[in-house]
Amino acid sequence: MKPKFNMLVVLTTVFLSLVTFQCKKFTQVSPSSQFSLPQVFSNVNNAYTAVIGVYDQLMGDGTYGDIMSQYFPYDCDEMITTGNIDNGRRGMARYQLLLSNTVLRSPFTSLYSGVEKANLCIEQIPKMDMYIHGDTSDKAQLHRLYGESLTLRAQFLFELVRNWGDVPAPLVPSYQDKNLFLPRADRDSTYDHLIADLKTAEDLVPWRTEVPRDSRITKGAVKALRARIALFRG
Repeated sequence: MKPKFNMLVVLTTVFLSLVTFQCKKFTQVSPSSQFSLPQVFSNVNNAYTAVIGVYDQLMGDGTYGDIMSQYFPYDCDEMITTGNIDNGRRGMARYQLLLSNTVLRSPFTSLYSGVEKANLCIEQIPKMDMYIHGDTSDKAQLHRLYGESLTLRAQFLFELVRNWGDVPAPLVPSYQDKNLFLPRADRDSTYDHLIADLKTAEDLVPWRTEVPRDSRITKGAVKALRARIALFRG
């Protein structure tokens, strides 16, 4: 007895197979707004943009745009926050923090975001061909960007240690670390590493008078941060 085929079932199966194949082809498209590490660190301009992204973590409500400059330093002899102590910014400013404080998480996560961005730049910039073999201008710019990245990471980690004590101190990008639940690092060891990093950065960035006026890190800022961290280490 010959098997009977339902032509409708056969045609439907073929149609679905074709649709699935074509959909797979069209849905596996790399987004045009996403850049890989080799693309980001392929030239000086892109590397500069990446480091500006690290600077960006200094701004915003989570860091020096609000919480860390408006609430962390008070109460003191110069200024006091008004209003009754609460479980938010007033509790923070009055040094009456609870574990459930609604404001505390934002600066903590923002600082670690800055560390992660800086780690990517610190890893990738020295690997760029132009960092070693570029012309004098390219090498000078990339060396400065590398020094800025080291300094920015030092600033973020310094704030974390200064405010939270012995905290994890990731020194490589998270994609390189198999264990994302890092243990707490001894603060003195972290300070020692930052002091050494800033010595490296000090030799890479220019003096304020050697470059056009802008808001980027220069040698005086690196020296000042290194001296401050050394005082905390002492």
